[in-house]
Amino acid sequence: MKTEGRRIVEAVYCNLFRTRAVNTPWDVCGTKPAHVHNTATDLVHAYTHLAKHVLDTMKEGEDHVLFLEDDAEILRDDRRLFSEVDAFLQTEEYDVYSLASFGITTPYAGTHRKFASLFGFSQAIVWNRSALQRLLQSRVKEHIDVHFLGTLNRKFTHSVPLVVQTFEDTPNTKTWCFQCKGSEVERGAVRFWLYLLQHGLDLRTQPHGWHVLHHLGRVETVVGAVAVCALGLQSA
Repeated sequence: MKTEGRRIVEAVYCNLFRTRAVNTPWDVCGTKPAHVHNTATDLVHAYTHLAKHVLDTMKEGEDHVLFLEDDAEILRDDRRLFSEVDAFLQTEEYDVYSLASFGITTPYAGTHRKFASLFGFSQAIVWNRSALQRLLQSRVKEHIDVHFLGTLNRKFTHSVPLVVQTFEDTPNTKTWCFQCKGSEVERGAVRFWLYLLQHGLDLRTQPHGWHVLHHLGRVETVVGAVAVCALGLQSA
């Protein structure tokens, strides 16, 4: 979601019915609750508002909905891959299914992967009805991905990034955090992470670096990198 200026989160139901929520800027006087004080808290407010609307309008048999932020873009327009996602949603138990996020993932069933607790980026997430209900019951106030999505146990994604976003400098990137404790070490780590995304993977204006980012989160990649480093230290 582009959290400066006009903000839109779109919910797409499995029967292709669409609803669009246009979120007024957080700094427009008198439009938001007191706890909404930056773009991160504004994003949470937008999600909870839309979640309530979706739950109020869901019909019998509609158990999941896709939330698309307005900066989401399709990276792989392949009906076969999206059909695999559809089949997963119909047969597996899940809280959310991301069409592309970053986090440590392990192989699951077929072409799908499961996230551990680390989770970032929520531009295209399929929400189960139960996850929407949990969001409304939660007291999350800051980051939707760090403080809520990361806490869910049943988080899945495809082995290929499908719907992604780029990372321009925005007011929202200035709110990024990991543990959100405000230490100098954490702020330095966030600056390095943003530099890696924008310059190392060239994701400031184009999305193709997502293929590398997706692979970096695979547990096989992490274990392989640790093993190489260990062998290097032993031979030094």
